[in-house]
Amino acid sequence: MSRKQANKDRNETAKWQLRNHLSFLIDNLQYYLQVDVIESQYGVLVDKIENTRDYEAVKVAHDHFLSALLAQSFVHMKAVAICLYEILDQCSVFSGLVGRCETPMSHRDTSQLETITKNLQRQTSLLFKMLSSVRTNSSSPHLAQLLLRLDFNKYFSISGGQFGSL
Repeated sequence: MSRKQANKDRNETAKWQLRNHLSFLIDNLQYYLQVDVIESQYGVLVDKIENTRDYEAVKVAHDHFLSALLAQSFVHMKAVAICLYEILDQCSVFSGLVGRCETPMSHRDTSQLETITKNLQRQTSLLFKMLSSVRTNSSSPHLAQLLLRLDFNKYFSISGGQFGSL
């Protein structure tokens, strides 16, 4: 009986730990996009619009706004975009698992949780390596800013860029 209880607690702990790590990652990604990208570029756009009467200058400012949004949201950086897509996809799979699984988790659900965790560990490690290499090469301050958001307390660095260990 005690072993059965220990497995239940371990599985539940792993599930909630992964949920907390995902929440941290998604919250920081969302904050980066909202504050560091959208709001800062919107402020630049509004300043340019308020300081000109020329329609063409406003049109150019709007074009710069849109291209800055695309550049800073990694749409054109294929490797980063794919990595973020995979992380978000695993978040969706995890959400579906948590929504349908029962307590205690079945063997199938536990196996799926382990698969999700491994996939997320691989993707977050890859994302961390890409962000770290960009920071050392200084080619994109936007990726460095996202890395700062994710690794402000060095937890990400210490864990080797992996979230959600079982």
